[in-house]
Amino acid sequence: MRVPRLMLFLLIPLFFVSCSTPETRSRERSDTFSRLSKEQQRVVLEGKITEGLSQDAVYIAMGHPFKQRKGRFEGKDTISWIYGRLESYTIPQMRYQYFRDANGRLFSTPVYDPITEHRTVETFAVFFDQGKVIGWQEL
Repeated sequence: MRVPRLMLFLLIPLFFVSCSTPETRSRERSDTFSRLSKEQQRVVLEGKITEGLSQDAVYIAMGHPFKQRKGRFEGKDTISWIYGRLESYTIPQMRYQYFRDANGRLFSTPVYDPITEHRTVETFAVFFDQGKVIGWQEL
């Protein structure tokens, strides 16, 4: 099967975007990464977080959140970064395909035609107060 050149041209940037890792993000934000302590650098490169990390350090560890929410916690204004994963699922469905024979008679035949749906499932939240991590939660 031959892939059209335009399709290949559009898919190549997507491949590089999806390859974002803590290592690549630490190079992208090298000034923030260099200001972290050695212990914080180790934790961030493992894709983990600790209390007191900045939003930039959390970005290095975990990437862009897919959603941000504002709220209040213990009398303080907070920001939550919500992370998730994309799930695909298939809904089985049959439909009929109609056609005419050489004599003009109408026939139908069942055809399996599933519907594929996608949804983002929230999996992890990080809570910030004044730009620093104050907690996190698996959802």
